[in-house]
Amino acid sequence: MTTEAQFQNEVHLIIKNAIREDVGDGNHASLACIPKDAQDKATLLVKDEGIIAGVAFVKMIFNYVDENIVVRDPTIIPTLKTSRINFIPL
Repeated sequence: MTTEAQFQNEVHLIIKNAIREDVGDGNHASLACIPKDAQDKATLLVKDEGIIAGVAFVKMIFNYVDENIVVRDPTIIPTLKTSRINFIPL
């Protein structure tokens, strides 16, 4: 049986290896055009009701990349029937 610590270690290794493989030394076009200290925010808008899976995993990935990124839990906006997830760096 896998302990919680072992599980967390495995998840960390998966994230580490995925970032290493996919990002490597960075996207050269982005590195050339976007200042290193640039910050922004993003919002995920969903047009219909449903389930957003993987939010906890997304938080772990973003935290691995930058500990200052804040991922707010989804909030429902009934009048728009949309769900928002805000990714805001501090």
